[in-house]
Amino acid sequence: MTALLRKLALLTALPLLIGACSSGNGTADLTLLISDAPVGDLASVTITIDQITLNRPGTDVVIDSFPNEDPDLPDTDTITIDLLEVQGLDNVLVVDGVEVPVGDYQNMRLSIIDEDIDASWVEEVGGARFPIKVPSEELKLGRFEVLDEGVQTFVLEFNLAKALTFNPKQNADLN
Repeated sequence: MTALLRKLALLTALPLLIGACSSGNGTADLTLLISDAPVGDLASVTITIDQITLNRPGTDVVIDSFPNEDPDLPDTDTITIDLLEVQGLDNVLVVDGVEVPVGDYQNMRLSIIDEDIDASWVEEVGGARFPIKVPSEELKLGRFEVLDEGVQTFVLEFNLAKALTFNPKQNADLN
């Protein structure tokens, strides 16, 4: 797999786990965490998220402020995550207690800053670093529901062994 990633990595339909059920009126607090399944031969797979959109009937919910690693500092406009640092039961807090309407949501869309080697990249064990390309610059995740019972906590579980692919055409464009 490492040989395929020498020039460019491509994030595609990322398998994930989202858990929750729902129905009702009102609002609930939403918490979102991200984790990854183990993958070998890579030193880093880093993504920068600059917006999360929750698509629902009526008005979408847009999240464009993320918790700072230092809780004493204000929130940030983006969040950068090395997915290899949050494997297995480890995870990173991406959204913390954002109030959202209770009900059915068609999609959760994560806007990823891609094709910018300083924002989202793959780094091999030997140190070679390559930009990540995300189709449509976003990850579109499926349906979910938010209940009106307490805080709704979702964990997005990436499976990089299946999600990273190599695109030879873009590889040729880099030369």
